[in-house]
Amino acid sequence: MKIPDETSTVVLVGNWNPYILMPEWVAKHIFEVEKIVAEFLVGPALFFRFRDHGAKIVTSQDRVTILADKTTEGSLREIGALARKLLRKLPYTPIGAVGVNHAFVESCAGDDLLRLFDFGDKEKLPPEMPVEHVEVHRCLSGDGHKINIKISKDLSSEDVRFDFNFHYQNGLDFNEQNDKILKEGIVLDHFEFAKNLLISQYGLQLEEDQEEEDGTEH
Repeated sequence: MKIPDETSTVVLVGNWNPYILMPEWVAKHIFEVEKIVAEFLVGPALFFRFRDHGAKIVTSQDRVTILADKTTEGSLREIGALARKLLRKLPYTPIGAVGVNHAFVESCAGDDLLRLFDFGDKEKLPPEMPVEHVEVHRCLSGDGHKINIKISKDLSSEDVRFDFNFHYQNGLDFNEQNDKILKEGIVLDHFEFAKNLLISQYGLQLEEDQEEEDGTEH
């Protein structure tokens, strides 16, 4: 299986002030550099996308998304650190939820995996309307958070996609718990949980891991 680019993210849902999250402020206080690449995104609200050293921050009034270009140990630690820094710099921003997200794609799904999509109601659907897309959803209870797992497949493709969302919902003392929720290494920890679940329970393996075992350079 592979990890699609820009699928490891931290999402901070809240009431953000987009007029604070301007290029000069984000460069100085979050990335701690003099200049960053900034793009204005056309839409119904004020959107900015900032990029520096393999990480991106996309800002809007209702959420800030921090994402890694590539999923590596270093990039996962980086986006977690950027999220913590943003919350510490703007501690009075009302936060509704925090999400940590990871995705994986398996291009050579075996029969056991494909059987997840053998739904019992296939015969009840109109035969003249073929199914194009199927999904399976699971919601697990973690320690102070929910783990939402979506397994999906377009029937025109061989790929099976796994999307993991580690969801922390707002509480009365949510802002005081931000450091605990986004403790150092938490984004990497969630990635390892998702990867190990797919390896141990679904029999999948990251291509990079397979190449290392085979002794192939990559």
